[in-house]
Amino acid sequence: MNWESIKDLAESRPRLAAAVGLVSLFGAGIGAVSNGVNFIDIVGGKAQQEKVAKATAEVREAKAIEAVATQAKASATAQAEAQAWTAALQTNTVAAYDFYLRAFPDGYFKAQAEAARSRLASATRESGAPPFDLGRLHPTVATAVSAARDAAKEAAAKQTQAERASNMALAAATQARAHARGYDVIRFRDRDTYEGEVAGGKPNGLGVYLQGDPHLSGDKFQGQVVAGAWSGVGIFESASGAPGRPARYGGEFTGGQLAGMGVIMRSDGLRQAGAVVNGALTGHGVETRPDGQRFEGEFKNGMPEGFGALWASDGKVVEAGRYEQGRLVQPLSL
Repeated sequence: MNWESIKDLAESRPRLAAAVGLVSLFGAGIGAVSNGVNFIDIVGGKAQQEKVAKATAEVREAKAIEAVATQAKASATAQAEAQAWTAALQTNTVAAYDFYLRAFPDGYFKAQAEAARSRLASATRESGAPPFDLGRLHPTVATAVSAARDAAKEAAAKQTQAERASNMALAAATQARAHARGYDVIRFRDRDTYEGEVAGGKPNGLGVYLQGDPHLSGDKFQGQVVAGAWSGVGIFESASGAPGRPARYGGEFTGGQLAGMGVIMRSDGLRQAGAVVNGALTGHGVETRPDGQRFEGEFKNGMPEGFGALWASDGKVVEAGRYEQGRLVQPLSL
């Protein structure tokens, strides 16, 4: 009896029809196995669907996490690019724009950087590279040097004001010795002497301080005084050679201290101009040495500390980078 005959017979016999159906299902399973499909998966389709759904959810979650990470990375990159572009604009040199373009070859400001670089390069070719050119420096160093030059200019302006105040203080001292109204000569217990303008019996205005301490003999201040303390602008000169005291300082004073923007001259001929704290260059400034070399950058307690550059007298770079206690510890170049 063939298969078709069995099917015909099953139509008239329900129990046999059920058996035929079971055999057909089993046959399908065997066919599935022969085609590489696990028959158990067919029978347990619901469990398999749950596994697939779970795996799909995990994939979606992983993709979501990856998307967040990608977005965060893009944000960090954009921030770094913005900082690099700001530094390039502030420095405004061929080297600075080259640095930006190397770091961000497809950056948002690519066109502007290329145009600025081309303009500066053209100007340099026409005039030749000048001495002490910021374009010779690494962008980080160039930024510090640029700030140092600005600080030195401000210090020089304060020194000019201090010179005028000093001359006026000398005139006030003359008035004090002549016993003019509003002027006086005051001798203190510490042997210091003040000659100049007074208010309420105390030094106030413009005047001259002469220090009488044997260790500080010959040191003097000429300039502005507030409530007995050196405050404002003036000139300090030291003949004692006491440690920590410059031979001459012209600039700002605060509460009797050499503090603010000013110019320091040492007895060996070294000149420092910039931000001063407690009588020492601290912050941005420029140091000109007796041999003609020049250091521009950051200082702490009178020594290079931070980023800066040392130039030869002809304007060529001797060394540049990051300094600690006056020593170059991290060279930086283009």
